[in-house]
Formats: sequence, structure tokens, C-alpha cells
Amino acid sequence: MLLSKDPSLPIVSISLVFRGGLRLENEGNNGISRIASLMLMDGTKTASRKEIAQYYESKGMRINTYSANNSMGISITCLKEYTDDALRLAADLCMNSVFPEKELEREKKETVLEIEMQDNQVFNHGRRLLKRLLFKHHPYGLQETGTRESVKAITREDLLTFWKDVSSADNMVLGICGDYNIDEISRLVEKYFSAIPSRSNKIPPPAKEAVMRRIREKTVKVEKEQSLVLLGFRGIDVYSKDRYAVDVM
Repeated sequence: MLLSKDPSLPIVSISLVFRGGLRLENEGNNGISRIASLMLMDGTKTASRKEIAQYYESKGMRINTYSANNSMGISITCLKEYTDDALRLAADLCMNSVFPEKELEREKKETVLEIEMQDNQVFNHGRRLLKRLLFKHHPYGLQETGTRESVKAITREDLLTFWKDVSSADNMVLGICGDYNIDEISRLVEKYFSAIPSRSNKIPPPAKEAVMRRIREKTVKVEKEQSLVLLGFRGIDVYSKDRYAVDVM
């Protein structure tokens, strides 16, 4: 748990972050991280999608779920008097999401439509091709949205298994920033998050990408009155001591 006290405004921000995202995917389940993150808001064992929305909207909370290359998570911002409610909601989404079959079919249809529209955007099309050229074996070469085939193949059982592996106590960080009482926050975190189990099966790191020995090129013709040239280079990995200097650059 990471805590940062800032009493300048009566606001608390909560971030629940898991090691996950694209780095855990493969060709067969590509897109599962994104769909899982979207579906955290689609219902839990204690509340429906509509009830979840009514709960946070009635208290003026701002909530977001996300999936990225190396992580996925839940973030909630609220007035400090609703800190208890926000932590309760974050824990409920983490431990009790049920990924309803009906909502899964909706999310899959919407994702497939999004995938089909991607090639209409020249830059997005080129970026996807460039990623695949740079990463032949590492999951970074996959698409955040997945492919038509991989998304259509995702089942509710796949999501439940995937989320069970990701949402373990030894695979998460809880960050809280804002105007709070440290003793009260500690009590609430213990109350709502102590039941999250740890897993004995550690999530393995993705396969390392081989060193590039030569320039890779790809030319694709599309029916557009526009041309695009993209150049890409391998960057440093997330554990490099130079990572933050490169971010500033």
C-alpha cells in the first residue's frame, strides 16, 4: 500500500493497480485484458451494472477501469466523506466481479466493431503494423483491442480464470492520495481488502524478444489518398535505470 497525504482539498483518490494487461496475453486470448477491465463495471455478486452506476453517481464519485501494456486497474476519486464507500466499491469490483454472459456478448460485439473500424484510420493501421514488426514474439506486438478471431473466442470462463490470477494480493498495489486520517484509512483497508487471497502460482514474465539483427521493412498499399511513413526503434525496458530520463525526453 502506498499513501500520500494532501489536505489541501477535501478529496481522496484511490488506485488499485495489478500487474497485467497486454504482457499477459497471447495470440489466442488477445484482447482479454481490455474486455476484463471494461466488464469490471458490468456487475458483481452484490450489484448489477445499473446499481453500480447509481451507487457512484449518487455520491459524485469519478471511477475508471483500464488495461495497458504492463498493468490494469481501478481508480476512484471522491470527496473525503465518501472514502469508506469508495474503498468498499473498489474491493467489490476486485473480488466479486461476475462478468455476466449477456454483458460479455455486448462488449465483444462493440470491440469487434471497433476493430473493423481501425483500418479506416491510416495512422492506427500503420501503428499496428509497426508494433508487429518490432515485436515478433513479445506480447507488445499484439493489439490492445485483440483481433476479431481472438475476441470472438473469449468466454466467460476465460475471463473468470484470467481475473482470478490477476487480482491476487501479491500481484497488486493499492495507492491512496488526498485528505484522510491515516488510522482510519488503515482500518478501512484492513476491513475491505484483507480477504483478497494470494496465489501460489506466480504470473510468469513474458518471453524476451530476440535482438534485432537487421532492418525490418513492410509496405502496405491501401485505398487512401494519403501516405504514411513510420520509423520505429526498440526502447529500454521498464526496469531500466534510464526509464524516467527517457520519459522526459
